[in-house]
Amino acid sequence: MKITKQQLQQIIKEELEEEMGGGMPSKAEIEEVLDDVLQNIRKNAMSDHIAKQGARAEVLLSMLMGGRYAAEMYKDMFGERGLKGYMEDRYGD
Repeated sequence: MKITKQQLQQIIKEELEEEMGGGMPSKAEIEEVLDDVLQNIRKNAMSDHIAKQGARAEVLLSMLMGGRYAAEMYKDMFGERGLKGYMEDRYGD
């Protein structure tokens, strides 16, 4: 089962709406929900590709959250060329 970008956005939107309960959530609440959604995608992915995409998104979220091991995880996940190299390889830019 593949998850499209639009489906992922819808899942995130629904999770945020559920958590908000009418008011605007805090940054910490958004990070927590997004982390849960990404972990769920990674753990329940039906293909290695989707699982890896979920893991990459988790690493990037960890960086935004100031995670303790974010820099190490980033290097392990994206290599020496970093995010720019990954995007060039993926999209041929």
